[in-house]
Amino acid sequence: MKLIKKTIKFIIGFPKRLSKCAIETYRQLICSLTWKRKASELAKSQSGLQLHLGCGDKHFNGMLNCEFRATKAADMIMDCGNLHRFKDDSVQVIFSHAFFEHLYKQQQIILLRDCFRVLVSDGMVVFIGIPDFEVIADAYLKKLKGVKGPVFDLENVYRYSHGNPEMAYDFWLEQLHKSLFDKVYLWKLLKQAGLKNPVMFNYAYPGEDIPLNLGFIATKDSKELSDKEIKTILEPYKGSIKNMDELLIYREQL
Repeated sequence: MKLIKKTIKFIIGFPKRLSKCAIETYRQLICSLTWKRKASELAKSQSGLQLHLGCGDKHFNGMLNCEFRATKAADMIMDCGNLHRFKDDSVQVIFSHAFFEHLYKQQQIILLRDCFRVLVSDGMVVFIGIPDFEVIADAYLKKLKGVKGPVFDLENVYRYSHGNPEMAYDFWLEQLHKSLFDKVYLWKLLKQAGLKNPVMFNYAYPGEDIPLNLGFIATKDSKELSDKEIKTILEPYKGSIKNMDELLIYREQL
């Protein structure tokens, strides 16, 4: 019955999708004509060139917002799994939110090594919104209060381990999560990529209680970051973090 309803909605909405197709085509054209100029302007700015990988519909001013399809937020249409379109030592910050888990396992080290290549000497990678499977599994086994529903059941696990794209209006274009992460695995990846002094942190989304999300900051040089510096770096993204003062910060490999 659900499939029939979705099919009917698909047929009824066909003319509307044609207009969406035209809009996306227009966006692709604009992005192809303007991204290099914007990247050049950002590179000359005081903050330097900052990339936002897998931006979706979230646009950050002062960043080159990159996405594989022409969303309303995108400045550049590209495969965000590699950075071959950027020169060595050209990027100050590489940021992503709820993106890294959408890569296949073999793509992860490719992207992180590319990040190391394109970063300037004092540049950094800032990835947040990565589901922490260790925390997810613990919440399930202990039957903690659910994010959806009274108990953290399999539906709650699925929401974080796989994603929930069928709930989106354009569900046929959304991608399920392709990887699972914990801090030990991420530490190994960052070390293999050559990134230095990784700092990891768990946090909860606004409106949630369990710190199911994992983030990390890693640098190209050997600079160590204080707690205050970490919170300053994360300040532009605090809308995705329940409470900056409740960050669970880890500096050593577990």
